[in-house]
Amino acid sequence: TQTVYQLYKETIASGQELVYTEGAGWALATHSTIGSQAVYIAPADVTNNTNDVLADITGLTADVISGQVYEFEAVVPFTTSAATCGLRVTVNGPAMTHVRYKSVYPLSATTQTTNHLSALQGPAAANTDTVSGVATVQGEFKPSADGTFAIQFASESAAAGTITALAGSILKLRRVL
Repeated sequence: TQTVYQLYKETIASGQELVYTEGAGWALATHSTIGSQAVYIAPADVTNNTNDVLADITGLTADVISGQVYEFEAVVPFTTSAATCGLRVTVNGPAMTHVRYKSVYPLSATTQTTNHLSALQGPAAANTDTVSGVATVQGEFKPSADGTFAIQFASESAAAGTITALAGSILKLRRVL
């Protein structure tokens, strides 16, 4: 025989959800975007060879709201026309109460550069060498004004070569507070 127990019963209206929290039990909640994750995908390659001038990666931008806290992670596969062409990958956005992030990208087949940053558009300049690979940028921020958050990249110089951020690069953005 099988015994069936009713643990909780609730009528759920549009825009509401039933949530179970360990230690607190079941509750009815109004749906919000807090905790939900948006994913942005670059629709096409973006090329940059302009003497360390930052460019947005098309498709990896998102509107953000003042006073909210966001977590993000970007994965940017890229190619370089020469191993002597440097790179930097960073973030930009509206004025920030705080921003903390880490960017990582290869220098050679066996080494990488890792930047721990607390200001928009850091580091100040591209490194001098890089090989094709994957750059990652992850962190969190709290804007003090509404605006657009963007993943950006720069090539060291036109003379050194061209960096191309590839179509399919991804930005995951989640509002947490």
